[in-house]
Amino acid sequence: MKIISRPQFSENPDLTVIFTNAIKEEAYEDIASAHKGSRGKSGASYRAKGQPSAARTYFDEQVHIYSSDSFFYNAIVSYIKNRFFCVTENATFSLYEQGKFHELRYVTVPLYSQSEGRSSSRSMSSQQANLGEKSAKYTLTPSEFIDKVRHLMANLISRERSARKWEFDLSAVSNIVSAFNLHESDFIEALIEGLSLGLYQFSYQTGKKPELDHTVVLVGSSLERSDLTYVIRRGVHIAEAIKFARTLANAAPNYLTISRFVKEAHHVAKENKLKFTEINYQRLLKEGFGGLLAVNSGSAERARLLTLEYAPAKATQTILLVGKGVLFDSGGLSIKPSAGMAEMKMDMSGAAVVLAVMKAVRQLALNVRVIAALPLTDNVISSNAFRVGDVLTLYNGKRVEVLNTDAEGRLILADALSYAIKKYRPNYTIDFATLTGACMVALGQHYAGLWSNSRDLAEALLHAGEETSELLWQMPLHRAYLNDLNSPIADLKNIGGSYGGANTAAKFLEQFVANANWAHIDMAGTMSYQTNAGYKKKGASGFGVRLALRFLTGKD
Repeated sequence: MKIISRPQFSENPDLTVIFTNAIKEEAYEDIASAHKGSRGKSGASYRAKGQPSAARTYFDEQVHIYSSDSFFYNAIVSYIKNRFFCVTENATFSLYEQGKFHELRYVTVPLYSQSEGRSSSRSMSSQQANLGEKSAKYTLTPSEFIDKVRHLMANLISRERSARKWEFDLSAVSNIVSAFNLHESDFIEALIEGLSLGLYQFSYQTGKKPELDHTVVLVGSSLERSDLTYVIRRGVHIAEAIKFARTLANAAPNYLTISRFVKEAHHVAKENKLKFTEINYQRLLKEGFGGLLAVNSGSAERARLLTLEYAPAKATQTILLVGKGVLFDSGGLSIKPSAGMAEMKMDMSGAAVVLAVMKAVRQLALNVRVIAALPLTDNVISSNAFRVGDVLTLYNGKRVEVLNTDAEGRLILADALSYAIKKYRPNYTIDFATLTGACMVALGQHYAGLWSNSRDLAEALLHAGEETSELLWQMPLHRAYLNDLNSPIADLKNIGGSYGGANTAAKFLEQFVANANWAHIDMAGTMSYQTNAGYKKKGASGFGVRLALRFLTGKD
């Protein structure tokens, strides 16, 4: 067997965050003077009325110092044409537009959209009127606003990658976020996430020079030092977890083999002091993991089932996360069409997301016990591959008739769910899987599907999805779907009829969770981005990391 060594791909630059609650005006003067001497002109400067000296802002293509009020105004304008951001009644802020500074007076509406009519009760400055008539037709939700922050920061740092140092004045942030009933910490966390994700890149191309690191200086925050430190660290750790999940899913299948994934998981466990268990092929065979072994039968590498455990001393709840880990899915003998098969290296995105979450839970010091179960295999073709018509005995004893070898994810998840629920007895169980094309047909690429036998769990996950802009849509889990899985020769068949395939797949999994509070997230449509847009870089998405961490934080 030919061994292919790990190729070198371009590393992502580090993001260093420095903060201070005060900065002297002289420091800004020094920066302006330095640039005047080196470039023959000074960066434009302006002090917003009523603001302290720390709110002085330089708009200079080299210095990159922004006051949050005017910068954010420009950013919103660039994102939402003919709409602009407003803060408080009669507040006056500076706007840098087309080389000139303007003062605009706003009324108390978070976001305006263009309208043909003009309200006689609304006064506007001449500059404001020139931007178009405004009326309160459209308002961003708090979570949409925070997601805009991520996108804006990612776009900013992506466009100006040559700038190594960024300074953000946060003195006006509390006014901005109050319009959305948010806290300054929400803004800062999103700012850090966006900047870090904006730097993400993945490539195996040779000859690329490593990018230099970036430094971010935060000035003028109203948060206490300990709170600010926590928020910054949280933003960094969440972004790093998302990037880790993306890199695993983006990796070429000849690099990220089953054994290599095991090494990555072991490294995460060791680095974060998690309990790590590897169930090898012999034990899988002995204990009857019939679904995982059948899917693995065509592969040159043996299947594994990994568990990682984070168990803080004072935790009162246990959450089980199960991630589908098909390192490459050809469809088996029910082979997939060649178009789009290259993306099937991402069929382990569920396992990547769960492993990334385990990387972050220790770093965020969450006070909840979290178990990860990761069934790992390929689904490929060989003379030993499992066949259409096979009858398998799965871990919980149920027998399944195989009618499609490309419906393999549910077979390995069924074994992992049965085993981990029996062993760990969790309060809640959530599985993440790129499970069905039917879910993509139903929901497209903006929502993942959610199925659950627990109303409380479903509501908590839907809420976490809304808060993090990793959106879920609840789908039916009606008993009627079980009829579609009836087999004349076994307890179940592994596919249903021609319609509602995502629902029958979820109903299949439900037969292996006993009485556990369980939710299934089908992220097939959200596993990747097709274009670059803000923090969403073309390739694997890392969808589910923010969602899961927000859910776990709520159980803290």
